[in-house]
Amino acid sequence: NGQAERFVDTFKRAFEKLRGEGTTQEALQRFLLNYRRTPCPTLPGKQSPAEAFLGRRLRSTLILLKPSEPTTEDRRDHKMENQFNHHHGARPRLFEPDALVWTRDYRKGYPRWSPGRVLLRHGQCLYDVQVDGQLRRRQANQLRPRTCHTAAIGLTDEFDFPLLPCTNGDPSTQDRSSALHEDRSQPTMLPAPALIHRPTRTRRQPARLQVDPRLKTYAADDSLRREVLEPEAL
Repeated sequence: NGQAERFVDTFKRAFEKLRGEGTTQEALQRFLLNYRRTPCPTLPGKQSPAEAFLGRRLRSTLILLKPSEPTTEDRRDHKMENQFNHHHGARPRLFEPDALVWTRDYRKGYPRWSPGRVLLRHGQCLYDVQVDGQLRRRQANQLRPRTCHTAAIGLTDEFDFPLLPCTNGDPSTQDRSSALHEDRSQPTMLPAPALIHRPTRTRRQPARLQVDPRLKTYAADDSLRREVLEPEAL
């Protein structure tokens, strides 16, 4: 009886405070939601009535504002992702707005890679890219960073090669290439091979095995034959 009276008193106080905030049905539903998700000290583990009945907490506005702790499955998935990225060398591809990129085009009769500019990012992988005055949505795997303003290379239409950054006439790069060309043009003097001295020895033709069933031994050398025949003579 004490708990029932306490519930009636709590209900009347809450209903009086909720008067004027919506209809009576809305006020009743709001009170029941807050009452059933409030932890109760008399229950095991100080759970709320909803947790004891459903086995989980009811979602409310405060719970949505507070980030939840990562579960065991979330940690396992994150660990698996790190192992895959470390093994295959995968890296996240992020493109900022106004970034110059190469855009992959799968349409027949169009170049495979076309120059474009990133306009907007959607989520983790989708981007709005402006290509030839048209707006296209591309995934991060269909984009490559572009460091020069030149047109697409013709060979990329035939072969799916990775795109290399353009030097744009960098003098340091030209100096290195010219120096490398000069080094290659100069003949290189190779040292003469050293003579190998081997010891001289008397070479003789090996004795081949002659299989003759009429003989008592198959030894090709007469000395070996004598060694075999002498024990028999004794």
